[in-house]
Amino acid sequence: MVLLFVVLAVAVAVVFAFKRSRRGPFEGSAAVNSPALPVDSYRKLALRVVGGIVVLLALVAFYDFVFPAPPKTLYNFGMMMYGHNPKGAALSLITRACDGGEARACTQLGAMYEEGVGGVQDYDKARAAYKKACDGGDLHGCISLGEMFDWGHGVTTDKYLAVSYYIKACNGGEMEGCTEAGAVYDMGIGFTEDRKQSLYYYRKACDGGQIRTCRRLGDLYEKNEEGLLNHVLARAAYQKDCDNPDTD
Repeated sequence: MVLLFVVLAVAVAVVFAFKRSRRGPFEGSAAVNSPALPVDSYRKLALRVVGGIVVLLALVAFYDFVFPAPPKTLYNFGMMMYGHNPKGAALSLITRACDGGEARACTQLGAMYEEGVGGVQDYDKARAAYKKACDGGDLHGCISLGEMFDWGHGVTTDKYLAVSYYIKACNGGEMEGCTEAGAVYDMGIGFTEDRKQSLYYYRKACDGGQIRTCRRLGDLYEKNEEGLLNHVLARAAYQKDCDNPDTD
């Protein structure tokens, strides 16, 4: 919003200065044929224009301070600026949105710090932003935080902590969290392998629309050589994955 006011202010000032330079000091038909303004008049006009812009910008800044933009608006503007100036305007706007309680902005801010977008890489800030997003209800933030601990991105690997964040996302309805929780239980790398838990989360993800997980579910059913029922369920899971080839 502030940027829009600045652009409008500059545009108005330029147009005003151009029109004044084409006219004499008085309005009306006589002014059209009047001689051009002397140099001193141009200087005075320029000072007035600059002074007007300064006053306008001060008023806009005061308005922004007294009536700050909603966090959601800041987040939307930040995402608009993301591709143009991620280190500057985007980072500033998204940070303000996160500080204002927009959980989605915190997830985005964490990703920017984790990936070093704009040359600013800070794993501690990334972890803090993801944690704030997760606590604020953005389940993607929980998954991102889980992935940091799962793969040791800037933190000490902790599979138990990772799976706790995956499960939080899963229980909140984010099926990707179910898939990731199932994978941790399935692989058992640095973690207690638990096929029953893996089966539970893979099945929940598959049934919840995470179609790519259906293949993992089918594989798990095939590994469990416990009778015909598992082979039937494996085939059903594979079929579901086959019927939706373009679904990720």
